[in-house]
Amino acid sequence: MRLTFLTFLVLCECYVAAFINSNGIAELSKRTLRPSFSRQHELMYMSSKDKDNSPIPVLDEFEDDEKPADVVGAQFFGGNTIKEDLYDPVAEAEAASKLEEVEQPFYSKFEDPSTFPDNAARKVAMKIQSELNNILAGNIVSESIYSSNSLKWDSPFATNDSRDPMKGLEQANEFYNSMEIGIMSAKSIPSANDQNSAIMEIRWVVSVLWPNAWESRATLSGTSKIIVDTNSNEIISQNDLLDDTNKDGKDIVGLLYPQLTPRFWDLYHIGMSPSAEVTQRLPSSKGKGLLSSYELFEIAPQLVYQPTYLDKGGRDLRLAQVMPNHCFTTSIRTMGPKKDKFVTTSPVEITIQKSSEKGANMITWTIPVAARLSKSEALPLPTLEENEIGLANSAYKYQPRRRLATLPFGGNPQDVEVSNVRRKLYEAVVNDGLKPKMGNDGKPFFFFLQNDAKACFTEDGLGMAVYEWQPKFVNGNEIGIELEL
Repeated sequence: MRLTFLTFLVLCECYVAAFINSNGIAELSKRTLRPSFSRQHELMYMSSKDKDNSPIPVLDEFEDDEKPADVVGAQFFGGNTIKEDLYDPVAEAEAASKLEEVEQPFYSKFEDPSTFPDNAARKVAMKIQSELNNILAGNIVSESIYSSNSLKWDSPFATNDSRDPMKGLEQANEFYNSMEIGIMSAKSIPSANDQNSAIMEIRWVVSVLWPNAWESRATLSGTSKIIVDTNSNEIISQNDLLDDTNKDGKDIVGLLYPQLTPRFWDLYHIGMSPSAEVTQRLPSSKGKGLLSSYELFEIAPQLVYQPTYLDKGGRDLRLAQVMPNHCFTTSIRTMGPKKDKFVTTSPVEITIQKSSEKGANMITWTIPVAARLSKSEALPLPTLEENEIGLANSAYKYQPRRRLATLPFGGNPQDVEVSNVRRKLYEAVVNDGLKPKMGNDGKPFFFFLQNDAKACFTEDGLGMAVYEWQPKFVNGNEIGIELEL
């Protein structure tokens, strides 16, 4: 029986992905052997050339979806043999030098007035982020903003041994395999009680790599209400609350537990890419019908990366099916002595809306930003090529809290069957008394969730896209509609 199961896994192993090229660098990364955008939808497994300069076969998406594809060089749990054989250190160095030649634009997180509207809160948030980064990197912080002897800390993270946020962070950093914290926003709260103090609210996200066998990724988000002594510029009080609709913001175990249990596809593809930071789904404060089959949930505010592309070719080109070439800002080495550590996020949200240009649609990919990147002050943006100007764009955006309803779907975002599922979902939520949110085109805001996609981030930005093979009958993706809060 064991032999049969192992044989099944070997036969099914198909990590259909825009994963690596023959040099070990992400094929879909910016400035690295990029294919033309019009051909991108055809390339599900991509590679450049082998050692004798002959093309390596690619897998076309229109082959039988129900059969695991025979990916060239795929081995059980990894395909490392073929990657080692094709690794070329000279080509790696040449590609890296080309990346350095391009002057890269950046998004300055703390300069965004939509997330850091006032100067006082911005300065405190920058100080906290700098201190967090130093402690997690193992550096000594000489002057802490938490050095007040009268500090009061009320938090689900607090323990009897750590009554100071930074001391508690040092202890936690020793336990987890990896830990990142990003400050998302900060604002001052007007108060006339004490002229010598200022009240502020800071939003953050925590991502940890759990020390279990499959190294689960777990994320928690929430807010901290802090009081700052304006004379000493020290924090004298901090109250942390987790994002949790039905609790008091303290249920850390209830939020962590679902993220620690092994997900089937993470186990199946172990060794290929890390477990993903999966966007947390919080219980909705509004209910649905008892017999309704859709899933209703809320998503806490988050920082996302949004590439867009003006699609003039329509459904036949299938451009929405994979992330566009122009969205990548770096390369990721997956093999060799200097291979990169990266973090994955999922799912990728796709929307297709009518453009102001006749006969064209605007495709938007909404990608959750990994905490490893969001902890930075400057987040990299791509440099567009000449033929992309006017068609493509990329930007970081802070999304407010959202309420969503979804139905499972086993296809792709531009399948003909999508329309029928949208209609069914719309009728169901309206019958339950929920109000759909309207998009920029004045129509209900529908979207597609690619749960079989992972966005791969380093501290230098988005560098790779991984698409897991899943049989169609498991209905691994979702079609959704955004609802009014």
